[in-house]
Amino acid sequence: MKDWDDLRYLLAMSRCATMTEAAKSLRTNVATVSRRMERLTERLGYPPFVRQQNGWQPADRILPLIDIAEQVEGRLALEMSRVRSRSGEARVPIQIGCLPFVSAGILLPDVARLPPQVNLTFIDRLTGEGLGDCDIVIRLGVPESGRLLTRRVGRVTFRLFSRSGGVPPQDWAALSEEWDSHPAMQLGFARFGQPPSLRVTTFGALAEIVKRTALAAPLPYCDAVDHPDIAPLPAQDDDWTGEFWAFWHETRRGDPVIEKMIDWIVDGFRRADTIYRRSGIGAVSQSGSQAIPG
Repeated sequence: MKDWDDLRYLLAMSRCATMTEAAKSLRTNVATVSRRMERLTERLGYPPFVRQQNGWQPADRILPLIDIAEQVEGRLALEMSRVRSRSGEARVPIQIGCLPFVSAGILLPDVARLPPQVNLTFIDRLTGEGLGDCDIVIRLGVPESGRLLTRRVGRVTFRLFSRSGGVPPQDWAALSEEWDSHPAMQLGFARFGQPPSLRVTTFGALAEIVKRTALAAPLPYCDAVDHPDIAPLPAQDDDWTGEFWAFWHETRRGDPVIEKMIDWIVDGFRRADTIYRRSGIGAVSQSGSQAIPG
């Protein structure tokens, strides 16, 4: 392949599965992505991607090339990070994908301790296994596939909450249906014996619902502590604690900036644990519990 830039398009399509999302990732337009795919088809002698119900999926024959492209991308990022770290001046862009409450409630309060050579961007990641465009992803449970390096960074306890001083809730709200099997959502099914009457896409939105309605909802403690007008449901001892893991591509092994960022993330969970425990409501910690895939 003479044009190395084609590798970027291969990676974007394999990660995004749609031309629209691939174009956004590459900061270009759908027409350009389509032309690149047509050119790759001509060069390879077969279509590199096949359209399926879940979007454009890579043909089996292209998988080794995508694997090489990931290694090239990772090695380039590693060497750029090392060069910038040695210079002491240039900042390294880092993208972290995580649930919104992790960035807002656990990591952003610790932003003053962020490594100085980093330009940080948070990307909301609600579901999904892969890294996508992220340098680091933080998720519930150990990632199950991929050429990844992993580290447990902390754990967070979830419980059902309702509005303080209100009547005992008879109904509840939850995240979207793909979360129904998650242990945090199962707290609501077990308590109320029925599906939720209202659904939203983030825990932050669930906290607002609890504040403004008579509905209960499962929330992480670190979201709940920021809302003094909500409280755990009484006589409930079936909370659930989930482990959070960070992962990054194995080609970034030894990357000094990645290593500093992982340490910063671990410290963020540790500091959040201290704050929430002092508040009398919190349970964010680093000690062990069984990892359950998100």
